[in-house]
Amino acid sequence: MLAKFANPSPEQIAKSERWAEENRRHAAAVHRQSCRETLNTDLGRRFRDCSLANYEVYDPAQEAVVDRLKALQDDVVEHVQAGRGLFLYGNCGSGKDHLAVGLLREVARRGLKARFVNGIKLFGDVADAWRDERSENDVVAPLLRPDVLLVSDPVLPSGITESNQRTLYRLVSARYDCGRSTWCTTNVAGADGAIELLGRQVYDRLIDDALRLHCSWPSYRERRKVT
Repeated sequence: MLAKFANPSPEQIAKSERWAEENRRHAAAVHRQSCRETLNTDLGRRFRDCSLANYEVYDPAQEAVVDRLKALQDDVVEHVQAGRGLFLYGNCGSGKDHLAVGLLREVARRGLKARFVNGIKLFGDVADAWRDERSENDVVAPLLRPDVLLVSDPVLPSGITESNQRTLYRLVSARYDCGRSTWCTTNVAGADGAIELLGRQVYDRLIDDALRLHCSWPSYRERRKVT
C-alpha cells in the first residue's frame, strides 16, 4: 500500500517559497558579481572606476552628450536587450571611452554580460593567434557571446589594414546577425571619415538603430597642458 503523505501546511509552503526566493536572489547576486569581475578584467586600472558621475565637464558642448547618456542609463538594460548600439565619435582625447565605459559598467552592474576590447588588442590577439597556428575564431568567438561589446577605437593610429578590416567586419556582422548590442568609440569627425576608415558595411551595422553622439569638444589632455 502506498504511504499517505499529508499536504504541506501553509507555514511549510511559505517557508519553501522564502527559501526559493533567497536562492534566486543569491544566484542573481553571484551572476552580477561575475559580470562586474569579467568586465573589470577587460578594463584594467585605467577605466575600472569610470562612471558618468565622475566624468569631468569642462566645455559647454559636453553637457548635452552627458545628459543624453545619463538619461539612457535608466533604460540601458532595455537598450541592450533590444540589440541597440552606441556610437561615440569625435576628437581624440575627448573622453569617449570614459563615457562609454561608465555606461557599460552600469550594464554589468545590472547583471548583463559586458565586454570591452580596443582595436590594438583585438588585432594584436588575432596576429598572435595566426603566429601560434591558431585561428582568428579563437579570438573572435568569445566576443560574440556577451550581451554587449564595446569596441574602443578600432582604427589604429597608422590606419586600418585590409586584414584588420575583415576581422572587424566578421565580429560586428556576426553580432549584428544575432541581434546583440555592439558599441563603438572612434576618433573620426563624422560619417564620411568613419566610412572611409571602418568600411561601409561595418559602419552601417554599428549605427543601425544605435544612439550616435558627436564628442566635438577639445581634448582634455590639451586642456591640462594649458592649465
